[in-house]
Amino acid sequence: MNCWQPGAQVMLRGIAHNKVWIVHPVTVVQDSPDLLAVQLVPGTPCKIPAGLFDRKYSDGASDHSRWDEQDSRQWQMRDWTWQHRRALILLPPQKYYAVYWFWLLDSDEFEGWYVNFQLPFTRTHFSIDTLDLEIDLIIRPDHRHQWKDELEYLEGVKRGSIPAEVAREVEKAREEALNLIMAKSPLFDPGSLEWKPDPAWEIPPLHPHWNIVDDGAKSNRTYWRDEISE
Repeated sequence: MNCWQPGAQVMLRGIAHNKVWIVHPVTVVQDSPDLLAVQLVPGTPCKIPAGLFDRKYSDGASDHSRWDEQDSRQWQMRDWTWQHRRALILLPPQKYYAVYWFWLLDSDEFEGWYVNFQLPFTRTHFSIDTLDLEIDLIIRPDHRHQWKDELEYLEGVKRGSIPAEVAREVEKAREEALNLIMAKSPLFDPGSLEWKPDPAWEIPPLHPHWNIVDDGAKSNRTYWRDEISE
């Protein structure tokens, strides 16, 4: 599949059980054999599972975990708007993580990095497809770091929602990410802190086919969990 040009508008999607789990419209910053980079800006219209919204953004408490909702295969999507931060998302090919760079919208202050552990991404002609695996690593500008949602990740492993072979890859990725931070990898290069979105790029809309998972493209896609463990 050909590389996208800078400024191309695509969907960054999570795919679970051959069904769309989450969608963030993004704009391509760079697409090369070594790195795919996209931007996500406040005001972007997104789609997320209704249960995820209830757990993270509403005042009501939820008795169900992410894994209950995902494994049910019956989740409903709802509208949500990305807010507060602009993000530069670096996706190294064939890796079980992406590195998010965050700036606060109001002050334009660099907030730090966020390593999102996820399935290696694949592509359709309009989307980047992966799946968030819950656990994250937060890194401050001074490189202090802490793990986030580790208990939720371990719950997914324990109940089999995250297959054992994927969990082994995540453990390797966790060690690799820590080593990259210590080695001052370009993925965490403070010299890139002056990056800003191209003002000519408009906020991308949801693609009209955002919810279509093409079964004919399975040979070039990463799915969860049917093609991994069943």
